[in-house]
Amino acid sequence: MPTATDWTLALAVATTLGCALVAGVFFAFSNFVMGALARLPDAQGAAAMRSINVVVLNPGFLGLFLGTHQGLREVFHSGSTAGYQAFLTRFPDQHVSVAVLCNSSNAQAPQYAHSVADVYLADRLKPAKADTALTAAQLQQAAGMYRSTMTGLPIVVGGGDRGVLGERTWTFDGRGGATAADAYGTVEAYERVEPAKPTAEQLGQLAGTYASDEAETSFVAAVEHGALVLKQRPDTTIALTPLYTDAFEAGSLGTVIFRRDAGGRATAFSVVQSRVWDLRFARTR
Repeated sequence: MPTATDWTLALAVATTLGCALVAGVFFAFSNFVMGALARLPDAQGAAAMRSINVVVLNPGFLGLFLGTHQGLREVFHSGSTAGYQAFLTRFPDQHVSVAVLCNSSNAQAPQYAHSVADVYLADRLKPAKADTALTAAQLQQAAGMYRSTMTGLPIVVGGGDRGVLGERTWTFDGRGGATAADAYGTVEAYERVEPAKPTAEQLGQLAGTYASDEAETSFVAAVEHGALVLKQRPDTTIALTPLYTDAFEAGSLGTVIFRRDAGGRATAFSVVQSRVWDLRFARTR
């Protein structure tokens, strides 16, 4: 019969091996993979990196994600395919688990799972941590729209709503730049942008056909009644709402960001979602 000491030793060995394995993966990626990508032309390197970002999200490599919800530690994983969505979450300290399976592509599985968890954990949830480093006056001074330099997704700061800041620690430099750091030390940079009000002529510059070999589909961008829309066969039309210059909110598709060449011509657009940062659609006509 194994003793408590035996179990402690086994856990320590497993933890050490796990840390060594993760460190080895990061070492290899930094020294070999990134070096190899740097030797490729920009377009090929970006395509290879996007492929890595897609493949890495699999149970064999990174099956679970760590985070927090309302101040409680959380281990979770989500997935979707062919119109189905799933979200599995575990609160290890409270011994509570929730699994949500949805047969609709428009379902909000993470939201449903957290709503269920909130019922069972109501007496243990902690209020969202306010950013005590920033006063109301500082937030008002920093008010405006900011876009992530990593994903392109925007947030609007100000109006007295601290919820948009989440549980990250924000720093505004007073010159239009900002950073957001999470509890694990991950820092995301933001830059201030102006909300866009494009004219029909400016929208017309984005009109065209865009295709993605990776997604195996295409869209036609067109101006209808003074607004930009994306059309997909056989009969799908997605209205695009301007966010900032060349960026649009596209409903269930996510955020669409048009890319231009040095001459200012739109040559592609990117689709950005929660698990997709830069799915490119190249302009074909």
